[in-house]
Amino acid sequence: MRGLVEQPLVSKRRVLGVVAIFTRVPFGPVSPKPRRRVLSLGGNRLRRVEQMPTVLRDGPYRLFFYAGDREEPAHIHVEREDKIAKIWLEPIRLQRSGGFNRAEIARIQKVVSEHHAELMEAWHGYFNR
Repeated sequence: MRGLVEQPLVSKRRVLGVVAIFTRVPFGPVSPKPRRRVLSLGGNRLRRVEQMPTVLRDGPYRLFFYAGDREEPAHIHVEREDKIAKIWLEPIRLQRSGGFNRAEIARIQKVVSEHHAELMEAWHGYFNR
């Protein structure tokens, strides 16, 4: 049916046969509502919703973690547009660059080091560690 086609809210990417649809929820400096991620596989709709609490916004960067990250060491994900890097917090080091260039990675690591105490407090507060 032509009028009832579901449109992705932000972006739709296909990687190895998996279609990921990312949605955005309006938020201010600290997100009152976590963002959600919805996945679908081909014709079968597999809906998986993950909370992604925003811890900090600094310029174009959004620093967040996934609610399911409890089992991993303390880390933060940093997003700008369609790029997402992962930074370990103890010690501060890059785990995955996610498409950022070296200059941006250096800026991201500087932001993380400047807000290290706040990020660690948010991690331990959210995961009760």
